[in-house]
Amino acid sequence: GLAGVGLVSVVWAPYSFVTVLPALFFGSVFGEGTLFLGAAVGSLVVPALYAWSARYILKKRKPLPKISIVSFVALALLSFTYAIYGWEKTIRYTFVTRAVALVIQSVVPPTVIAVVALVLRKRLTPEKSIKLHWAAFAWIAWSAFPWYGELL
Repeated sequence: GLAGVGLVSVVWAPYSFVTVLPALFFGSVFGEGTLFLGAAVGSLVVPALYAWSARYILKKRKPLPKISIVSFVALALLSFTYAIYGWEKTIRYTFVTRAVALVIQSVVPPTVIAVVALVLRKRLTPEKSIKLHWAAFAWIAWSAFPWYGELL
């Protein structure tokens, strides 16, 4: 089960906007040779936010800060909407299997994270919350808002 989802995500995973947008920005401003540098900068955004949130959680001893909940719900809803937006074009220009893989990557991880948070909310310690936040930030970095490239 999970190995199959992992394989789908390795084979058909698009780049996340978190990586692509800084890469495109660097490429347009500083030249095509700096695309990799832009992607590297973009790849540091999510870990930096994670480190900040983990530090905040441990310092305040609040397992689920309101900003985390609001941000996660907003990003999840926007990512779901974006997955729906890309569905038709992905099917038209590529194939159904790729469209399904993109939707799985956009919808399943945040749904699982939300269910785990709801189930554990009464027993959630700051330490467990940091692990839950890691999963959320990993989803944001890897597959929230998949970059459809030329399909947009």
